Formats: sequence, structure tokens, C-alpha cells
Amino acid sequence: MASLECDPANGIYRLRWRFAGRRYRRSLFTTDRGVAEAAKARVEETLRLIKQGFLAVPARATHDDAGVFILSGGRVTGETKLVPGIALTKVCDEYFEAIPKGAKAQSSINTERTHTRHLMRLLKPNATIRSIGAAEVQHYVNCRLSEPGQRGKPVQPTTVSKELQTFKQLWAFAGSRQYAEGDCPVGHVFVPKSAAKPPLLTWNEIEAVIRQSQHSEEEERQLWDCLFLRGKEILGLLAHVAKNALQPFVYPMFAIAAFTGARRSEIIRSKRADFNFERGLVMIREKKRDQSKSESFRHVKVHRLLQPIMEDWFERHPGGPYTIAVPPDMVRSRAKSPHPESVSKDQAKDHFERVLKGSKWQVVRGFHVFRHSFASNLAMRGVSQSIIDQWMGHQTEEMRRRYRHLFPEETQQAIDSFMPDIDELFEG
Repeated sequence: MASLECDPANGIYRLRWRFAGRRYRRSLFTTDRGVAEAAKARVEETLRLIKQGFLAVPARATHDDAGVFILSGGRVTGETKLVPGIALTKVCDEYFEAIPKGAKAQSSINTERTHTRHLMRLLKPNATIRSIGAAEVQHYVNCRLSEPGQRGKPVQPTTVSKELQTFKQLWAFAGSRQYAEGDCPVGHVFVPKSAAKPPLLTWNEIEAVIRQSQHSEEEERQLWDCLFLRGKEILGLLAHVAKNALQPFVYPMFAIAAFTGARRSEIIRSKRADFNFERGLVMIREKKRDQSKSESFRHVKVHRLLQPIMEDWFERHPGGPYTIAVPPDMVRSRAKSPHPESVSKDQAKDHFERVLKGSKWQVVRGFHVFRHSFASNLAMRGVSQSIIDQWMGHQTEEMRRRYRHLFPEETQQAIDSFMPDIDELFEG
């Protein structure tokens, strides 16, 4: 009669049921399975009592009123009234206060806060949530698309779509507290389609494209964003880092990215105990693959070149559980600590850019290039997509498309299968 579903984005349970030919879907605002099961049982019992005539939905109840009545177990006996005049800024404050600890990663919450700041800036924070209609949201979309984004380019449609998704969550939250009613206006708003990211290219391929015609600085930057490094280039870059890094943790940080395909955030979370050289495995601590878990794991085989690098680093390690640890009172560091600490996101970015600046390698724009290179080189060696997925963890289909053309054996077999009798034609 009723069914539970768990939102993979935040682990919060929702409840679905049907009544009087209508479908209902309500957030339970809990990540506790036991609490969610109790709510499901209460709704099913309420529906049973209504069907048997022991309980009746109020005569003038709207669709939303009936949903509240059933979800409350029949305790709401009068007509549900909207709470008047709740401002968008108050809805945002209550929304973030209501998120249970551990229900979402802090990075996700920070992103949603950034989205809400843009929403309140352009939708007016003192406007009531239910006064915001499709016209206001469309105006928001048009304004955001005309604003400068990264590198001076306009804000991209994908960014605006993510902001609208946050607004939908705010609207659903407001509806659960009777601050708003009806469908979210986002469903009636138009957002331009975004262009797919171009396929990944080797260093030589990018240089060849640049030589063929004149390109602006921004166009060249976009081309280098498609870079993946081949094996010799990776070793050359690592040699440069080993020679020029200002801190001893920088070289192993680059090596982990190069030989495991780990994200920057995964390198920061890595612990020394995650490296099992006897079994030849390194455990990667994930956040993106299973959104219903606060942390998940995958294992990658330890490359024969990575092991000596990490063994040497662990012999000189400053202490503490984290693999990449900042030594106490590190020179040229704004945040000094008397104890070893995990490297921060900003520190990792700063040391990445600093060690490559002024060299041929400065076109490598971030740790994600190593992740792209890891997948692309495996594909070029004919490693199956299933193994690449296993080692890479969560991947979007868009990311797979960017290096799928690099599978040599698979693509050659596919083209050879076209008109299999073609050899007979040439022989004739």
C-alpha cells in the first residue's frame, strides 16, 4: 500500500502511496530506517481505516491536505492552512538547520549554501516562498546565464540547473511545513542545453590542433583542459615534481594521483593504513559512488613504481594517520599547527600549481588530469570498461564518452564487423 525510497543524494527517506486515484510522495526528513518504517506503517494503517470507514478525510481537503492527513495518521482533522508569509531566507535557514548530522557530506552542504546565496540575491530574500512563480524563476535563470563565471566566461547552463535543483529541494521542504503548496515552478522554466565536453586528447594532438590555426588564449586553455598524459609524460612530470617540490609530501601526493586515478579529495582522506603492500592493494576512500553512505571504498592494485615512492615517504612521514601529512609548523604555511595534519584542499591546490609554475607542465590544470590519464591509458591498453570502472569508482557516462574512443581492440573489431564479406569483394 505504501513504499519507501531513499534519496541517494542525501540519504533522506521518502514515502509513496496512492489514495483516491492520486499519487502521493512525501519526504520524511529522516535518514533513520526505523523511523521511516514506522511512518510507512502509520500511513498504511491510516489508509486501511479510511477504506473500512473508520476514518474520513475532511470534506473540503485539497490533494495536499489529504496527504498531510494521511501522513499524520489522521490526527489532522481540520483543514490544513498555509503558514502565511514565510520569507525565502527563513526557509533557507530552517532547511539547513533541519539536515541531520551525517545526512549529507559537508562539501554538498557548502555547495547548496552557495546556490542559496545566488537564489536569495536574485529572487529577493524577503519574498515569500509561495510568491515565487515560474516568471520569477525564469528571470533568475536569464540573469545567471548573463553573469560572468569562471575564467570570465558566462555561467554555464549546467551550473544553473544545479542551482535550480537546490531550489526544488527548498520548495519540497517548504511544502512539508505548509509554507508553500502546489508544484515547484522549476518544472515550468526553460534552461538552455549545455554542450558535451570534447573527447580527451594527447599532448601531441593538442599541439597539432594549435599549430593548424590561430586560437585565442581561452580557446587554447579549453584545449589543454582536454589533456591526458601518456606514460612517459607522467614519468617526466613526476621527475620534475620530485626535483622541484618545496615539501616532501608533494611528490607522493602527485604519485598517488598518477598511479591510482584518485581524486584530490580522496588523496586528502587517504590514511597510511590504506596501503597494503603485501597484498598489493591500496584502498581509496570514496564519497561519490554511494550517496546513501557517508563513506564507501574501492581498491586499486599498487603499481610497481608507486610502492617504492610510498615506502620511502612512509619512512620520512611526520606522523599521524593520514597518508599526505603536513609537518608541524610548516614553513610558508598560513595555518601552522604544532602537530602533523592532513593536507587541506587549498594547500594541495597551492602546491600543485607552485611546483609546476614556469615549467612546460604548467598546462596541467589539476589533479583531475591524472584521473583522466589513468582511465585513458588503461583504455588504450585494452583494459575492459568494467575493470576501469572498478578502479576509478564513480564515473558519469559523460566522462566515459570522453575516453571511449581510445579502446583500440574493441573499436577495431567493431569497424571490422561492418560488411564482413568485404575481403571477398576485393579478392574478386
